[in-house]
Amino acid sequence: MKPMILLVDDEAMLREVIGDVLVKEGFVCIPSANGPDAMRLIDAGPYKFDLLLSDVKMPGAIDGLEVAERFKAKYPEGAVILLSGYIDEKAAASLSRDRVRVLQKPLRAQELLDAVKEALALASVMSEGSNVTPLDPNSPRSQ
Repeated sequence: MKPMILLVDDEAMLREVIGDVLVKEGFVCIPSANGPDAMRLIDAGPYKFDLLLSDVKMPGAIDGLEVAERFKAKYPEGAVILLSGYIDEKAAASLSRDRVRVLQKPLRAQELLDAVKEALALASVMSEGSNVTPLDPNSPRSQ
């Protein structure tokens, strides 16, 4: 089953370009133009999302941070990547403790795809509840 991504951005052209990049890579991408619409899709939509990819700053009362909180409440095993033209280092460090990745706009397609694949892989490992740790490069099993 292909991973399902909720893409939230108020800029239509950016939403379309990012969506195309994700679909061409084999992901299912459900677009949303704003925070309230994203909240409806999270709460009552017919989807089971694996990853939220959201702009931080959007017009209206609901921003990307609030969408991320709701997403994590409904999909605790899900991955979250936030996109921002500007986010201060303190906020980014706080978010990373909550397993939320922040990518700085503008970004290259490959940078986005690498972040999405990494976030989904980490979420998969975390949801399995395994105690997977990277192999020590000096151990006999990794040589």
